[in-house]
Amino acid sequence: MRPWIKWLLPSGIMALLILIDGLIPAMVFFHPLKWILLIFFLFLSYLSKQITKIGFQEEQRKFPNYFFLSIILRMVFGIFFILICILLKISNPLLFLLNFIMFYFFHIVFEIYYLLGNLRANSKQSSGK
Repeated sequence: MRPWIKWLLPSGIMALLILIDGLIPAMVFFHPLKWILLIFFLFLSYLSKQITKIGFQEEQRKFPNYFFLSIILRMVFGIFFILICILLKISNPLLFLLNFIMFYFFHIVFEIYYLLGNLRANSKQSSGK
């Protein structure tokens, strides 16, 4: 799979779910700031991808450091984003927080899935030598 597809797939699925949610007017599953959340997580995914890419291109033994750095940055940026939104007194903060957690875990699941795929491929390459 192409690298840019791996990066855009989680956000694309979330955008599709947001659009489907808009077709069902009786129920509201997403906060009105859903598109801002999606853009924020798209930015975090890109940042995380770039950091892990740098770690992957350097020495293999340093890769976990870069991976953990991307996780910590995602968490710190996420906390600041939530604090800013709460300080701005957004409407329905509970729905916003639930949507944030859903987006966060959805992107983490995809990141772990692709990371395990990369590690498995690298393990096969190193054992085949």
